[in-house]
Amino acid sequence: MSGLLSRFVGRPVLAFMIAASILVLGLIANSRIPITLLPDGIARNRINVFIRISNLTPQEAEEEVYEPFENQLLTIAGVTKATGRCSSHSIVVTVETSPKVDVKYAAAEVRDRLHRARAFWPAHIDRWGMWRETNETLPLMFIAMGIPSNEQHCYDLLEHEIQPALERVEGVGEITMWGMIIDSIRILFDRDRIQQFGLNFREILQELQKDNRNIPIGEVREGEREFVVRAELRYPDLEAIRSLPVAGGRLQIRDIARVERRRSLRDRVTRVDGKIAVSGMIRKTADANSVETAHRVREYFEKMKEDPRFAGFEPIYNFDKGEMIEDSLSTLKESSLIGAALAFFVLWFFLRRLGVTAIITLSLPLSLLVAMSFLYFRGRTLNLLSMASLTMALGMLVDNSVVVLENIFRLRQTGRSWMQACIEGVRGVGTAVALATLTTIAVFLPIGFFGENASATAMSQAVSLPLCIALLASLFVALVLMPASIAFVHRRKDSTLSKAELPRPGLVAWMTEQLTRFLDRALRHRFLSCSGLLLAALLLSVYIKSSWQMDIVSTGGGRASIEFEFPRGTLLSEANRVSNKLESFLMDKKQDPDWPVEKVSARFDRKKGSITVSMPRRSTSKDLDRLVERMRQQLPTFPGIEQKVWGRGEQGGDGGGGQEGKNAFTVTLKGRDSEFLRDWALALEKRLLEQKLAKNVEVGSAADQEELRLGINRQRMQELGVDPWVFLSFVNSGLSGQRVSRFREPGGFDTDLIAEFDEVETMELKQLLEMQIWSRNSGFQRLGDLSEYEFTKGYEEITRSNGVLTTILSGERPEGLTMSQFEQGLRSIVREQEPPRGFSWEMGGRFGDQWEQQVELVTALVLGMVLVFLVMGLLFESVTLPLAVFGTVPFAMGGGLAGLFLLGHYFELVVILGLMILGGVIVNNGIVLLDHVVRLRAAGLNRHEAILQGVRDRLRPIIMTATTTIVGLAPMIFIRSEAQAGFDYKNMAIVVASGLMLGTFLTPFVVSLGYTLVDDGWLWVRRVLWQASRSARPSGADKKAALIAVPIVGSNPASDAE
Repeated sequence: MSGLLSRFVGRPVLAFMIAASILVLGLIANSRIPITLLPDGIARNRINVFIRISNLTPQEAEEEVYEPFENQLLTIAGVTKATGRCSSHSIVVTVETSPKVDVKYAAAEVRDRLHRARAFWPAHIDRWGMWRETNETLPLMFIAMGIPSNEQHCYDLLEHEIQPALERVEGVGEITMWGMIIDSIRILFDRDRIQQFGLNFREILQELQKDNRNIPIGEVREGEREFVVRAELRYPDLEAIRSLPVAGGRLQIRDIARVERRRSLRDRVTRVDGKIAVSGMIRKTADANSVETAHRVREYFEKMKEDPRFAGFEPIYNFDKGEMIEDSLSTLKESSLIGAALAFFVLWFFLRRLGVTAIITLSLPLSLLVAMSFLYFRGRTLNLLSMASLTMALGMLVDNSVVVLENIFRLRQTGRSWMQACIEGVRGVGTAVALATLTTIAVFLPIGFFGENASATAMSQAVSLPLCIALLASLFVALVLMPASIAFVHRRKDSTLSKAELPRPGLVAWMTEQLTRFLDRALRHRFLSCSGLLLAALLLSVYIKSSWQMDIVSTGGGRASIEFEFPRGTLLSEANRVSNKLESFLMDKKQDPDWPVEKVSARFDRKKGSITVSMPRRSTSKDLDRLVERMRQQLPTFPGIEQKVWGRGEQGGDGGGGQEGKNAFTVTLKGRDSEFLRDWALALEKRLLEQKLAKNVEVGSAADQEELRLGINRQRMQELGVDPWVFLSFVNSGLSGQRVSRFREPGGFDTDLIAEFDEVETMELKQLLEMQIWSRNSGFQRLGDLSEYEFTKGYEEITRSNGVLTTILSGERPEGLTMSQFEQGLRSIVREQEPPRGFSWEMGGRFGDQWEQQVELVTALVLGMVLVFLVMGLLFESVTLPLAVFGTVPFAMGGGLAGLFLLGHYFELVVILGLMILGGVIVNNGIVLLDHVVRLRAAGLNRHEAILQGVRDRLRPIIMTATTTIVGLAPMIFIRSEAQAGFDYKNMAIVVASGLMLGTFLTPFVVSLGYTLVDDGWLWVRRVLWQASRSARPSGADKKAALIAVPIVGSNPASDAE
């Protein structure tokens, strides 16, 4: 291969045309490649279905609505998980699909299964919505619109002016607002008049439900034209509703009820930084550019502020994907430019030749443009991960050119002409450099065979693909373009060495000489040297173990939440006083540098509330832990109100609630009986606190809802002639109202038509028991005479996943208690009272998801290192020589982790990707060194001299390549990023740089000592086999028969005598 590549040296025109083609294609790709926040596939493909329900408890919603739907969903090919969260007012269904399934096809299948399941639902459940979640449909913005007051005209402006104007902004797709006041038409029945006229309320509701329809009843023909006949029974206006006949025409609705338009009362208050607010979500159209669309939305809000009608309206940006993309890519571009400049100065410092340094540096843009072209023409995007990968590759892209150039210079200094030096320089190291590059690429190959965890695979490929393509491009530049360029630049020079070309003593030469002397002593005292390396490895492992902490919260922002419940009977004004005091306390802390508070959001009603403190993006997990601890110690308290403070990561949880922090835990309980799950969760909560395995515990929504359960006396109702459905209609309408139909507005949209009793908004228990229920026999009966009641606690929400009910148990571990100790203690608690068959538990939440991803990536890392071993075996034609090079890998990875912890960072998912890169890079130094040593031994040097001479010849390029890589990574480590999209690419850079620093320093010692040990070990094996063969052949068989045909480590019989 080296001979073939050397033929390009004398063809500079061909090299120039190749470089020009790369430049043109790269510039086209760079101008057209889509820019996104995250790569395709990193967000799970999901289809969400929202079903609005009423008149059902969470248990009934789960059994009567969600279960039939789930049974249909699990018949769809490619559906991996179906989860339903059932409450008394809605069911939210999340369907996760395999990354190999087209989400559009899956959405069509889900819609079809929904229509099939509706046949089993209660008749009044008929309103639902569906949307898809992919990378393309991720929200562009989450905003909170602060409004000047809670008056009606503010909501009218927001709904009829601001939202339609936003929807007209170019690139904006769907806008969803939460917390808006909803229009409805209420039929307010007078209970006394119904009782006076002896009316059956259930029959009135049935008549209302049957009416107000547009029904096709047949077809008629007029000449050659056919017409569909429709009976138009819709109400044209509110007066038509008031005039509806009831009780056989004796009465009209107006005689027993009032019909009026109402807006739903706000029983929940939302504030952001002290201002009443309405939350919203903005999605972009599929083909819109995120950055440009976000700019246009912000421009609209700036113009809105100039309109006097919108005085006091203030947009608050909770999340802006466009801004995050801009900030992240801007930081990475800055790191790239600084890293490239530093690499240039490092090369110039070593080479002291500006022209040659410029030629090598040109390998950076050419290699990057090749990677960009690959991404563009393969239909991929330039995203935060791929950009971080290319930024990390900057220092590595000159490694091949440096090694080739150093060999060319070494040959030039022996008196060869520039052309001859370039040709022989490529031949001498071409194979080694090519296979050394393949070792870096081989580390990432197993990722392509892992698809169980789509997020981990997408993340790994987004990092590995551009890095590998750029490295292959740099290999081509080093072996083809650079030698041709150097030969062309020096084409007019003869073979006589100029003064500038003579070798000059310097710092690197002095370091090389000193290290060679030290290595000479180390090789002569191998036992002490190996003992020192083992001691260093032991100390390194002890430090890593003592410092080990996993970061469940990715650095780059976070949230601390306060949750509190009010005593029964608390007025909204009192709830407002409590929340306002907590908000004021936290907002006053914004000016305190010890309190990383960026924004304070509150949401509360008369039962419970929560306040979320958003931290700046530059905040770390340690900042979050300190903030939570300060809040627990210093927040004002109120008698009878329990406050819980939680720490959560920037990306939030999985929807199941619970904490997110370095001491957090999440346990998922599974089973098929909701009552047992609730009791089991409460029992585990008690035992975890008793045994001090948890500082605090949250039991999901298992006991969040206080219930008043009415037990119907069926025998009594039958005796008195009370229909159970009439009983339910009276109670439901008296408590919450019942939607009987929808009223078509002039604009074409529908408004709910709700029947309810015209009484107080919230009924007291005494009023409920005195409610009169219509009876066939005696007119009306008191509700308290027909039923018995009891107070209990039940689920506010029931979660069911793939046919199994789940309850989330989450909380915080005490300081010093590891996750493994917690899990061991939890197992002991569960064994004390073994749950029945069919019930189980597992560590869940983001910890469970992250652990699954880490196991997959670690497996890929191990297989990748095995492939690296095989590639080195091909290079050396030996199964033992790679062991000498592999000795540097554990030291480098240990150094990477030690550097990570030393700088105060945590172990997270992207660290494994950094270890992959490090494992592929660190062996390159050993390959370059050992390949040269083997060649020197083949040329006749003995082993000891070959090792020392190999170190003298190869230490300079090894130091140059390592230094350029490390300084190229320095900007990523030390430049603070304001937006990191839920992961810290800085950790990857720290691992690679610190691991490469330690690994490079130890490479001459570890590889040399390892080589001698492997060589001596193989020599001993050969002697044993030869003696065994000689004993088996006493007749003096040929000695060559004893030499087994297995490639050896570069030794030969002449050198075995050493």
